[in-house]
Amino acid sequence: IGETLDRATLVNAFLPASEIEDPHRFAGRRDQIRDLADALHVDGSIPLILGQRGLGKSSLAVQMSRIAQGDVELLDELGLIRRAVEPEHAFITFYVNCSDATKNLSGLLQAMINAVEAHTVAKQSETADQYRLVDKTTRRGLSLKFFKHETTKRYELAKTSVDTKKFSVHEKLVHLTESLTDVYGQPVLFVVDEFDRIAPIKGLASFLKSHSSRILKFAFAGIGMNQSELI
Repeated sequence: IGETLDRATLVNAFLPASEIEDPHRFAGRRDQIRDLADALHVDGSIPLILGQRGLGKSSLAVQMSRIAQGDVELLDELGLIRRAVEPEHAFITFYVNCSDATKNLSGLLQAMINAVEAHTVAKQSETADQYRLVDKTTRRGLSLKFFKHETTKRYELAKTSVDTKKFSVHEKLVHLTESLTDVYGQPVLFVVDEFDRIAPIKGLASFLKSHSSRILKFAFAGIGMNQSELI
């Protein structure tokens, strides 16, 4: 080789340019995958993915999203198939990527609300009324950020709807996720990536303690060495 490569160039050559979405290209991390899969089964648990930049936190978060939505490819490859999420308990998963524009808890919750509303807008007709599930068929496909669990449903208009205009962002987020669970029959998971860009956020720990449940779960990925640095 005619040119001498510096250490930074050599190290960065082995870092993926983006998250690894294909389970067959995801190598190692069996213990971490096992722990994250186990956390999905525990009511009120808050999975955390910590580490320094470039160690694959986002790839882990993407694989956890796939597992949460019922994908078993990686679990099968790692001999962890018993940790799989049963189809009837699969999560509706929203991937929220933090930015410098998110300054506080209200901003983070609004980002989650935006993700939910972007998901549900295609499920509604031109009216703003609430819908009631009649039947459903399910298909899966790969999106740029996470294993997209698409559910095609046929709805009929419900007689009443809830006006959320006077709700706080806390109340609106909880209402939207509860409505999703009522309609889809599935719990909801928010995966918040690059959380270190906005952490710590005052009031977040209290919010998580109050609202993490069987039907609503939050997971965080970011730079940090322990939980106190991130939340």
